[in-house]
Amino acid sequence: MLLLADNSTLTSLYAAAQAANLPLEGVVGPVSEDNLPSGMQRFSALPESVSRQSVLAGGTDPEVWKRIPEFLRQGRTVWVALSADQGSSAIYPLIPLDEEFPGRLRPIWECVLAPPLNELRRLLATGDLGAILQLQWETTVDGPPCFPIEEADRAWLQTAAVLRSLTSAEFQRVTAIHSGIGPTGITTASVSLSGEGVPDAMWIYRRGNSPRSELTVTTERGTAQVIWNGDQSQLLINCREIASPGSTVWLAPVATAQASPTENPPSETGSTWTDAVRAFDLLDAARRSIRRRRTVELQFESTSERSQFKTHMTTVGCGLLLATMFGLFGLLLVGRLCDPRDAQQKQAETVGFVLRDQDFEPDSARLNSRGREGLAQIIVTYNRHSSSILIQDGISRPDLAAERRAHVVTALTDAHLDQPDLRTLTRPLHGGWFQRLMLVAWVILFLPMGIFLAIQLLITVTPETLHPVRESTPNV
Repeated sequence: MLLLADNSTLTSLYAAAQAANLPLEGVVGPVSEDNLPSGMQRFSALPESVSRQSVLAGGTDPEVWKRIPEFLRQGRTVWVALSADQGSSAIYPLIPLDEEFPGRLRPIWECVLAPPLNELRRLLATGDLGAILQLQWETTVDGPPCFPIEEADRAWLQTAAVLRSLTSAEFQRVTAIHSGIGPTGITTASVSLSGEGVPDAMWIYRRGNSPRSELTVTTERGTAQVIWNGDQSQLLINCREIASPGSTVWLAPVATAQASPTENPPSETGSTWTDAVRAFDLLDAARRSIRRRRTVELQFESTSERSQFKTHMTTVGCGLLLATMFGLFGLLLVGRLCDPRDAQQKQAETVGFVLRDQDFEPDSARLNSRGREGLAQIIVTYNRHSSSILIQDGISRPDLAAERRAHVVTALTDAHLDQPDLRTLTRPLHGGWFQRLMLVAWVILFLPMGIFLAIQLLITVTPETLHPVRESTPNV
């Protein structure tokens, strides 16, 4: 097994691995040579002998979290020791990888797999104790009365993981309170959890002279208690002690999985990555509750790769829509203020009553095929509009414009139209460059939105993931 750690967690992870008799081949990650345990080597490039070994990861350094996806893509199993210092920003990006490589990304907690908790989970799962009505966890650790908020966060994350492992409930409301706030920290931290159809849960954390932790689970058929006094722990069911065999080493499940010829599913070794995400959701919700000084509502959304794609596309779509709207108003304003054409030319161009130099044969009064089509359209719509018929002037030969006008007037007269001589004018036409520039601007404005709408078709043709749908961050 490889150890992926940083300088802050190398010593503690190595000690836990040694206690669990994990065979460590070496260390990878951002660690200095001075911090390496005796006899351990640091790999910068992995040799062939460790090409398929699993990885025990932990730490807060970004380099650690960059290496985890690399190891997963190499086909390795990665065990991740989680703590509140890592933050949800490190946890959430790994959700798609958990779906892509099911069973390869495995969270591991310090207290979730304690023997009394394992036995209590077994009794609850079999229904021997009935449905859970309430959970209460009170923890007192040795030390001065005040402690930093970060200490409470670390303890609450582990507690949240345990509570979810016991109930499998999705708590919907979180209320967190810090009491005795002073310059060096707080004296008490508490969190209450509740929701529709789930048992209420209460957690209290403080310091005192005698370290003790007590979890009380009230059920329909009695009360179960898990009590820790220092390093000793016991499980009581209705005040009667129940044997809870098993290793007290928190990395023991990793050692068991390593020794097994077949890999155990995540449910047998603690929790899934979804459980880890949910625990960090509760940690973030407690932090928000402290900041806002009120109860925080949790709303969970599924975050498969397909739903993440939809979320990103919705965000991009809203941005493009706003940008297109403001661009539309801007171009309309520019077109209104900067257009060099007068009202007569605009009206004639709107109804198609304009014949330009390109509509005539070169240096001739005769219309080409394009001009004949334009004149035929003018004859059809002549009586529907009152606009003048404009023939482009400014040609090199002064009499050419008059000849072209006479040719057009003759054609209109032959079509038995009223007063063609009065409505046919020759004049310079302005703003050809402006129209082309505005056309390019309109294309540039609407092209991103068109591409976005085309990409939206991918949603209908992309199949749903075959892996179980994960659930992720709460919207509060």
